[in-house]
Amino acid sequence: MKIFSNLILLFSLVLLSSCYVYKPMEKPVENGVVKDSVSKKKDTKKVVLYSTDEALKNLKKDVYYQFSTDKNTVKMRYQNSTNDTIYGYPKGKPEKVVKVAKKEVTEVKDRRFSKFKTDVLTYAGIGAAAAGIIYILVK
Repeated sequence: MKIFSNLILLFSLVLLSSCYVYKPMEKPVENGVVKDSVSKKKDTKKVVLYSTDEALKNLKKDVYYQFSTDKNTVKMRYQNSTNDTIYGYPKGKPEKVVKVAKKEVTEVKDRRFSKFKTDVLTYAGIGAAAAGIIYILVK
């Protein structure tokens, strides 16, 4: 019975996990060349990250970002910004406004879909379901 309860726990963790991760913002790349780079070398393995100031200028409305400051980390859906403040709201709470001072931001990460994480969760879910079916059939 303990195995069955562990399988249920594993399956519920798989269902509740998010497939999105926050990664530092990267500059757009076309055919292995960074769009705004001076050199025209084709290096497909090189990833060029935005500096904090560049990232703050390239924020898109209604996209989730993670802003790191010296004191804390804030995950929010970006809405707009003024000269010195970024405004947004936390996921699922559009009535609560979050403010972050631009001068305090040390790192900006955007939310992306993680193919590796989805593959791991998919195979773990399939394995848990198969183990549960085998357990029920053998019992």
